[in-house]
Amino acid sequence: HFGQSIPGKPDMLVKNIAGAAGNVAANHLYSKADKDGLTLGVPGRTWMLSKVFGDPGVRFDAEKFTYIGSAGPENNKLWVRSDLGIKTFEDLKKSKNKLVFGALALRSTNGSIPLILGHDGLPITVLPGYKGTSSIMLAIEQKEVDGMFTGDDTFRANRGDLIDNKVVIPLLQSAPETKGVPLISDIVSPKSKALYELASAAERFGVPLIGPPGIPADRAAMLRKAFIAMSHDKAFVADAKKVSLPVGEAIEGEALKKMVVDTVDHATPEVVKQFNDYTAAPSAKGKKR
Repeated sequence: HFGQSIPGKPDMLVKNIAGAAGNVAANHLYSKADKDGLTLGVPGRTWMLSKVFGDPGVRFDAEKFTYIGSAGPENNKLWVRSDLGIKTFEDLKKSKNKLVFGALALRSTNGSIPLILGHDGLPITVLPGYKGTSSIMLAIEQKEVDGMFTGDDTFRANRGDLIDNKVVIPLLQSAPETKGVPLISDIVSPKSKALYELASAAERFGVPLIGPPGIPADRAAMLRKAFIAMSHDKAFVADAKKVSLPVGEAIEGEALKKMVVDTVDHATPEVVKQFNDYTAAPSAKGKKR
């Protein structure tokens, strides 16, 4: 769809570059891709904070990329199996058994947010190491884990049947979307507020489309304008809904860059150390994958 909104309607060729939670693709864009606006990328959700957290192998400065746009923020929810008998957040607080949440990695959003809630006193622990969100959803269905933290859109795109059949229910959410489900920002403790803001930054960014640093200003402006035009196109909106992408809340490139820069600049050493300490915690014990 993006090519249809760019003058000349160029063909769009896709090359998958996997690895290191998007850092491999980001490194490529930063140092190897031509700066003519013809090579863009979607490294993922959390790569822009990798340098802040001291991740190895990071060879880019997130503040220097050319930000084109994002489809919009994602509302993540704390999903649990309904057969656990825990129907509300109040039930969760009273649970005498720790719930195990599957995650890709402790540093990923689906790992770090449950960890923060666990450190805040909720009966939650995290089991990382799954290769994809669909694998975690299968583990939920097979009762290997008790839940996961992910977006409604992501869950529906992979296993919407688990939501429709009430195999899973949400207990917390990051945005005021579902009536009666508390906001995480309202229940997280004061000592964890800054940490939660940092860990949840990727939710606000959505999935950014970026280019290498140094794309000529006129081309960058054209690409940003085309991205916003695409986000309003009826055909794009229809296809986006089919795969549960956010629609109607697109973030323009300059605004997106400011969000990233502000987040990086406000990541104090104390909060970063706290995040690193939390995400280095031992994984869940006693349950087999």
